[in-house]
Amino acid sequence: MTWSVRRMLFPLFLLVFFVCAGCQTCPPGPLPERAFCPELDGMAYPNQLAWAYQINPATGRMETKRREPAPTYSLHCFGMARDVRQFFRQSQFAPSASKASEMEYRELIRKVLDRDSRCEAGQGTRVMIPGFKNLHEFSQAEEKLLKSEGGRAWQSFFQRGNWRMVFPFSRNHQRREAARLERELEEHRLPIVHVVRFPALTINHVVLLFQAVSRHGVTEFSAYDPNDPTTPLRLRFDSGNGRFEFPATSYFQGGRVDVYEIYRSAIY
Repeated sequence: MTWSVRRMLFPLFLLVFFVCAGCQTCPPGPLPERAFCPELDGMAYPNQLAWAYQINPATGRMETKRREPAPTYSLHCFGMARDVRQFFRQSQFAPSASKASEMEYRELIRKVLDRDSRCEAGQGTRVMIPGFKNLHEFSQAEEKLLKSEGGRAWQSFFQRGNWRMVFPFSRNHQRREAARLERELEEHRLPIVHVVRFPALTINHVVLLFQAVSRHGVTEFSAYDPNDPTTPLRLRFDSGNGRFEFPATSYFQGGRVDVYEIYRSAIY
């Protein structure tokens, strides 16, 4: 095979590789010893909002303006949701152990975040974080370090699952997605979902689901919200009309949204 032919085939090889990698699923693994708890397993700091949101009383619509002064840690909701799940799946905290140095903690954080994002680590294979009880306590003490090593803002824009948002979401698609998300939660998979209203840009956000309760055709998903880590968010799905409803928050007026899962493959 000549070099010119190889050069022509290389992009095709990359395309096949990424498509195949995206089809991989995590093999069955050990279940976590306990359920996810946002107060313990989430970050102590939020993803800061780049915009200030306020409802116009005359129109009833949400209006925005840039925050002044500009926030120092915004547009990180994608990375934060993934980082939180990584720590829940891949780490173990040892509060009775002596605290490590900054360099050692930096290396431990990298080990956690660099692991396969699809799978749950078993006992004996988790990354040990000494000196802290949980991620919330760790992120209070080492906020600067976790922010510097965590997901970047650009990854929110270039996360490869974002392509899906530009195509229509049928009601049947959303019913199938809701059912699949429930199954994943039953298997303790903690799916991360992209919440959109494309082509409108009233919401473009990511939350981590950790519980689902169904009753009379309505499923209420409990979610960790990077924008407000102190309060679990309630994402509602009505199987009758096949629609997700996002609650009113400080950054969204509330109402119908489209939802689909991201970060399902080994590739970030």
